[in-house]
Amino acid sequence: MPNLNAREIHAQSEQAREADELDLALDLISKAILQYQEEKNLAGQAEALCSKFLALKHKYRKTGETKYLEQAREEVEKAVAIAEKLDDKSGLIIPLINLSKVLEELGQAAEALPHYERAAELNKETVLKNHDQDLLAVDIELHLGLAKLESKPKKVDETALSQIETSLKNLNSGKENRDSFRVNVLISGAYLRLAKYFKDKDLDKTKVYLKLATQLINEDERLVLRKEQLKTFDLE
Repeated sequence: MPNLNAREIHAQSEQAREADELDLALDLISKAILQYQEEKNLAGQAEALCSKFLALKHKYRKTGETKYLEQAREEVEKAVAIAEKLDDKSGLIIPLINLSKVLEELGQAAEALPHYERAAELNKETVLKNHDQDLLAVDIELHLGLAKLESKPKKVDETALSQIETSLKNLNSGKENRDSFRVNVLISGAYLRLAKYFKDKDLDKTKVYLKLATQLINEDERLVLRKEQLKTFDLE
C-alpha cells in the first residue's frame, strides 16, 4: 500500500467497517497500526486499536463466536495501556469506554464500573477533540447506569435505573442538536438491554422496553446491527 500514511490507511479501514466488510477492515487496521508504530504516533496507535476493537466486536455479533469478543478485549486493553503513556489524558476516555463495553458484553458489568467512572472523571476534566463532548458525557452516564444495574442482578438498583432514565430523557430531548444516528444507537441499545434485564423480573417492563426499541429501530434504517439484535431477542 504505497504512499499512504497511517491516518489514510486507518480511514480506509473505517470505511470498510461501515460497509460491513469486516475482514478487509481488520486487515487494513492491522496495517495502520504497524504504520503508526513506524511513525512513532502513540495516540494514533490507541485510536487504531479502538477501531480494531469495533471491527472485532461487530464480527462477534455477526458470528456469535466468542473468540472475536476475547480478541476485542485484548486489543482495547492494549489501547488503554498505550493511552496511559500520553500526556493528554483525554486520549484515555474512548479506550476506557470501549474496555467497559466489552467487559459488559462478556457479562462482567461489575468489572466495567471503575473504567466507566474513570472515563467520566476524565471527561469532566478534559476537552476531547473531534468528539461531541456533551454527547460523550451522556453516553458515559447511560452506560455507567446500565453497568450498575446489571452488576446487581438479584435486586433492582432503583438509583441506577433513575440514572438510566435521566440519560435517556436527555438523549431524546436533545436529538436535534446531536448526531441522530449515534443518539439512536445509544437509545435503542439501552432499551434492548433494559428489556433483557427485566425479562426474568418484570415481563410487562420487558415488553414496554422491547416495544420502544422496536419502534426506534424500525424508524431508522441505519440501525442495521440493532435490527439483527432485535431478531435474536427471545421473550421466552
